[in-house]
Amino acid sequence: MQLLEDFPHFSLWHDPSCDCLYASWWGEHTGIVTRVQYDLIRWHLRVTSSTKLLNDSLLDQNGWSQVTCWLANDGLRLLARDGLQIIAWVLPQHAGAFFDTARVLAQAKEPLIDTFTDAQAAYDWLHRWPLGPSTAPTPTSLLSMSAAKFLLLAPNEQLETVKQMGRPLAPRWEPDYYVKPYHLLDTLLVEVYYQLHSGVFQRLQAQLIR
Repeated sequence: MQLLEDFPHFSLWHDPSCDCLYASWWGEHTGIVTRVQYDLIRWHLRVTSSTKLLNDSLLDQNGWSQVTCWLANDGLRLLARDGLQIIAWVLPQHAGAFFDTARVLAQAKEPLIDTFTDAQAAYDWLHRWPLGPSTAPTPTSLLSMSAAKFLLLAPNEQLETVKQMGRPLAPRWEPDYYVKPYHLLDTLLVEVYYQLHSGVFQRLQAQLIR
């Protein structure tokens, strides 16, 4: 990877092997500085023709508090306009920064964003995206799966089936939950709810697609 930018609380790297930029944020930084750094990300997106961004804010400490509305309504939209298709966002551990990040993601419309709790998982996911058909053998029980059979499964079996067979859609944030929707079997919309602050699985809802 090539180091593109190096600041006291921000660094930016480029990985040409997967058309990715990797932004790392830590500590506290003002709204003005944050906007400048997002402008740098935009510039490097255009120069490198990157389409993916790993936004690692694990060690960020309230860096978005002054730019929440701008980032959700303008900053991310401008990144998408400059070619960014997807963001793997590593959530901050700091409570205030986590709250600000949740506010941003609740309002963001584009690009596609998924969230992670560690950078390695985000990195691996970006390298696999766009997610193609699984090369792993599909269990016989899944090959014969139907919507009716899925709805009769126990909740833990439903969750495992969704992870193996579902096509992920853009996640969303609600006041108390992080919701990951999936299309399953071309006939079901399945939404998996996780507790917003703990990340613990809460419930699963499924409905037929008409």
